Amino acid sequence: MNQTLRAELIFDLDHAGDIDLNALLDANAPSLSYVPASTLTVLGDSSDSVTISGLNEGQAFHDTLIDVTATTGETLSIWQITTIGSNDVLATLGIDTDIAVNGAVMG
Repeated sequence: MNQTLRAELIFDLDHAGDIDLNALLDANAPSLSYVPASTLTVLGDSSDSVTISGLNEGQAFHDTLIDVTATTGETLSIWQITTIGSNDVLATLGIDTDIAVNGAVMG
């Protein structure tokens, strides 16, 4: 199943963000800059894919090349939405490595 996630919805997540992912990032990637209120975990299997839609001009979606293992055993690749140039982090996603990441589309 292809999941499409709109960027602005990721930016407006619950105030605490994904507290489990935040704890994994703090423990396993302490040098990674992220916004705790804008974190999200995406789980699935090998038949799934995900696309980020609604990026604005000047925003980028990229793989940080950091993987963490969730307490449930899934390996998550850490992806971020950032501003181009300043590299300010807008959102951080932990995406199950079983899921194909299609990238992002503008608008």
